[in-house]
Amino acid sequence: MTKILLIVAVIAVVYFVMRGYARSLAAKPPANSPGRDDDMVRCRHCDVHLPRGESVRAGSYFYCSEEHQKLHGP
Repeated sequence: MTKILLIVAVIAVVYFVMRGYARSLAAKPPANSPGRDDDMVRCRHCDVHLPRGESVRAGSYFYCSEEHQKLHGP
């Protein structure tokens, strides 16, 4: 009887560990998904690299500030 309880306990522990591991994998976003806000872009004027979410965009170009964007025109 003790052997059966021990086997059931080991199976239950393995089951819960695997279930927790599978949930943690499902909750993580992909590391290299395109278009994320933390992608780094380069300012066309001064070549400074900054996060895409903090940049000013004009067409297909990125700038670190509105002043640098104005220096290159519309």
